[in-house]
Amino acid sequence: MTAPRPDTNHISHGTSEMLFACIVEALDLTMFKAGLAADCAAINDRAGLNYHARQTAIVFEQVLGLLAMLNEARKAAQIAEEFA
Repeated sequence: MTAPRPDTNHISHGTSEMLFACIVEALDLTMFKAGLAADCAAINDRAGLNYHARQTAIVFEQVLGLLAMLNEARKAAQIAEEFA
């Protein structure tokens, strides 16, 4: 199914590395849910397709939010570097 979860105990929360780790986890879940949606579509399970497709969209929206946070952190680091 999915790769084993990496050990992230050495990463400080709120850092870019932790945001990347969260993005990886969310994308793994997105792929899993999309696979379930595809399986439901293949067997004409309308209710399952509806559920898993919506779940896929919800998790992917979270990925986009994490990506926005990652980009903001990068911009803040660049600004801090300019003033240092």
